[in-house]
Amino acid sequence: MEKRNVCMESNIKVITMLKFTNAVGGREGDPLYINKEWIVSVYEFSKVPGGSLVTGIYGGPQGSLWEVSESISEVIKIINS
Repeated sequence: MEKRNVCMESNIKVITMLKFTNAVGGREGDPLYINKEWIVSVYEFSKVPGGSLVTGIYGGPQGSLWEVSESISEVIKIINS
């Protein structure tokens, strides 16, 4: 688990970036950093009926969905650490 704190010079604010592993085709295995404050919900879903579950993180200023390799319990543990 890796966290990065970024200090923005104009408004001295600490931003906690959480590191996950990208699970989207073509970007699988790449690091994916998400601002902890952007996370709205975490859930599992299947891309095809009866298929394996994928963990999704929803949030961000534009309402993005990020698919990650970590299990839902791992994602929640990272968020709460």
